[in-house]
Amino acid sequence: MSIEVISVAFKLKIGGVEYVINLPAYAIPYVNLLGNKFAAVPDNFEDAKQLAEDLKTAIDELERFIQPTPNPDHWPELLFKLIIEVANEIRRAVRAAGFSAESMEAR
Repeated sequence: MSIEVISVAFKLKIGGVEYVINLPAYAIPYVNLLGNKFAAVPDNFEDAKQLAEDLKTAIDELERFIQPTPNPDHWPELLFKLIIEVANEIRRAVRAAGFSAESMEAR
């Protein structure tokens, strides 16, 4: 018995390089983590250290799904664009499923 992994594919162009990201659904939390952690302002050194470790872990996990391997200079823009694309894809899926504030209030 095999389980099919649902994934979403994105093509993002950074600095003349087209990156293909074939992101399995189980990796979306890493993108969401990056979205939340990029804007975080740590309160102290320990928080900053933990934040850096969390970001590195998320980037290391996501790198497996990106072809070609990103140029180090492209990572910031690539990640920001990926965060936006994943958020847009989630919004589209929620709309397609018929979920809205109005439909939830009627329940």
